[in-house]
Amino acid sequence: MGTKDTNSIVVVEEEKSNDTGEMQPTGKRTVQVNVKMSSEDFELLQRAASALWPDAILSNSGIILGLAKIAARDVLKQKRTKK
Repeated sequence: MGTKDTNSIVVVEEEKSNDTGEMQPTGKRTVQVNVKMSSEDFELLQRAASALWPDAILSNSGIILGLAKIAARDVLKQKRTKK
């Protein structure tokens, strides 16, 4: 029995400064997310990203974050329509 390949991706989200161009009083905040998945799963996500954004040059973390945001919005939209 062999081990499955995994891809590790780190997504870092930075808090944007306010419209006046000043730093937030608390400074810069980031959220780091580590993702492990099989090579097959990551290939599936890469193919989906290529279908959605054919001419875009995307980092691995950009693919994960972009698709996750789309999925999250879809879930929340569905939840609102079911009420």
